[in-house]
Amino acid sequence: MTEELRTIPCASCGCLDNEVFKIPYAFFRHMDFEIVKRGGTIFQCSSCQLITNQMTDEEITSNEKLFQDKEYLKSPLIEHRVYNSDTDSLESRSFLQSEIIKKMVPHDKPAVLDIGCFKGDLLRDLGRCYESADLHGFDINEEFRAYFPADEGVHFRSGDLSDINRQFNLVILSASIMYIKDIAYLMKQIRRLLLPDGVIFINAVDISQNPYAILLGDQFYHYTPTIMKNLLSFHGFSFDIFKCDLFPKEFLGFAVNDPDASLRPMENDDTLSQCVKMINEKAMTISKLAEKYSDFGVLGTTSAAAFVESVAQSNVKFFVDENPKRVGLTFHGQDVLDPSTLSHEDIVVIPYGESGTLIKERFSQKYKGQFVCL
Repeated sequence: MTEELRTIPCASCGCLDNEVFKIPYAFFRHMDFEIVKRGGTIFQCSSCQLITNQMTDEEITSNEKLFQDKEYLKSPLIEHRVYNSDTDSLESRSFLQSEIIKKMVPHDKPAVLDIGCFKGDLLRDLGRCYESADLHGFDINEEFRAYFPADEGVHFRSGDLSDINRQFNLVILSASIMYIKDIAYLMKQIRRLLLPDGVIFINAVDISQNPYAILLGDQFYHYTPTIMKNLLSFHGFSFDIFKCDLFPKEFLGFAVNDPDASLRPMENDDTLSQCVKMINEKAMTISKLAEKYSDFGVLGTTSAAAFVESVAQSNVKFFVDENPKRVGLTFHGQDVLDPSTLSHEDIVVIPYGESGTLIKERFSQKYKGQFVCL
């Protein structure tokens, strides 16, 4: 199998040379971060550097069913809120994204297509930013149509992108590009759908800032800013990062048509090997923490927290989250607590590397508890 993976054509550039990584840990799905398998394989294109999560036909079919299932709409863990240090409050990611887009795309009446629109929150926030925008959302899950009432002025499309016969000033890929298997087809359709002077907005998890994300088993691909730049260059777009502290584990950027982009050399990216090394080290540290503390909690309800629990298992007794929509739920079978309910004796692991230091400082000032950075 390893030798076969070395010569599988890259889904973006077609290169037949890959580096293969065997991962011995649990893999999770993004809907609720439940374990989908234990152990998996990831490979990286030696040319454009695209990182691919190897999936069986059964896993691919399961993914397709998940995204088209009614239960997918109901998952509270998909609705993200972001801590804004300027306001010392949690705000919806769609609101913050819309403010950035309005700043970078100062169009009076933009025609907008959001690919992977979910319930349309970003489109509605853009509708508040622009005085007059023509807003369209596309998703493979027909069930989302119920969230787009006809009198609201936000249009919903499903089926296939090839069915859309018009062009747009702005095409959005917000936390969706990693779930689209045929990346070459996607780029072809976006080129057709985008006006010559149009803009693509992309927001994706940055594995260089969130290494645990390589354990998301329902993602076809994993990205860094460099990999995204390579991918878009190959397909004739130039890509610029929008520097922003609001999304520390992700990257945001804007792409435009550029006939010279495909002539530029690809940049190397060794982030995947660094991620694998880091996760191996974290697994050892978690095992030592489990020996030191008989029970503790974990901050967060995403892949990092799920990974800690998958290693420490029964030592994890609760999770902590500042998002009020997640408090009171369960995560990996344990209660999700509001940090304000912690006692001085509670030990909480913060599994976020360097950014965890700032979180620890803020939590130590604001809440009770003993906070341990991982």
